[in-house]
Amino acid sequence: MTPGAPLPVVLVTGGNRGIGWEIAKQLAGRGNHAVVGCRDQAKGEAAVIVLTAAGGVAKTSR
Repeated sequence: MTPGAPLPVVLVTGGNRGIGWEIAKQLAGRGNHAVVGCRDQAKGEAAVIVLTAAGGVAKTSR
């Protein structure tokens, strides 16, 4: 990735658990901006807290 270039943005549906969670975790950990889509906003926000605490860049989308 080029320094100063914008982060690639990825939308992960169901990103608060299961396969979606693992994909969001892997992508955020590799320098992508992960947008976590989920039905339950509180669970999505909890997932984002864990992802950002681990050094990833993430936010929720409902």
